[in-house]
Amino acid sequence: MTPTQNSPDRGPLFPDGTISFAIYGSVHSAATRGFEFDLQDGDTLALSLLIPDAEPESLLPTAELPELEVIRPDGSVLRVSADQRTIFDEPFSGTRYITLADLRSPAAMGGRYQVTIFGTAPARFSVALGTREIFGTRVDRVADRPAGVREATAPVQTWFTTAPAPAPTPTPTPKDGPPPQRSSADLRQDPGPPEPASTGSEPAPTAAQPANVAESPNATAVSELAAEAPDQSDLSPMPSPGVVSPPVSGTVAHGTNTRALTLAGTALAAVASVGLLFWIRRRP
Repeated sequence: MTPTQNSPDRGPLFPDGTISFAIYGSVHSAATRGFEFDLQDGDTLALSLLIPDAEPESLLPTAELPELEVIRPDGSVLRVSADQRTIFDEPFSGTRYITLADLRSPAAMGGRYQVTIFGTAPARFSVALGTREIFGTRVDRVADRPAGVREATAPVQTWFTTAPAPAPTPTPTPKDGPPPQRSSADLRQDPGPPEPASTGSEPAPTAAQPANVAESPNATAVSELAAEAPDQSDLSPMPSPGVVSPPVSGTVAHGTNTRALTLAGTALAAVASVGLLFWIRRRP
């Protein structure tokens, strides 16, 4: 059976289910196979489920072996699971099998039966249908059917010696996979920690001091010294370049104090001049 024959309505159709046929295929957790056959009222329903006497099938636990689901003409469902492991030697192809289940139902109801083969582990299977040996009977929905037993031997031996295909690895969904890549337009710079609130005594950030840079521990001391300094609002303006003012301690008032200093300087110059003349005259 091919992978496309994954349901009863897509698999082979046997018009007379009492004639002996052997169906070969493989299943796994994501792959099933199916076929259909017809019976007349009073016919005997005969189905057998087998696996190759080879690895990996011969090592599978019962829970992982292939199973059958049979839907009868009245819609009832019959489940066929492994209940034995009996060795069977097939004389035509020279292959050996393990029989897992035999289903016999005499005087079955007439109509169409649908069979699905499934399993939880990769495994090859064979289903034997019917008991009457009649060669050359018709089978529908089958391509390249061997003309006789001799022509069917080579494909069976190839199937027997080929290990079953493993189940495909599921593709991870975005939820289970790695996060999607973002474009450069979606990237944003981390703004960093929030700027501490101003206390009123902290200096405003300058170009050399970014706003989110922590202040120096001495900033508070500087602020306190600035707060303790006397009010300089009444100081005279800074002299223009080229004018050198004498160093004066303390604060200097405008107007009167400035004129007093000028007069004192003039008096000192006059006294110095008189003293110089007096000294010159007294020289011998």
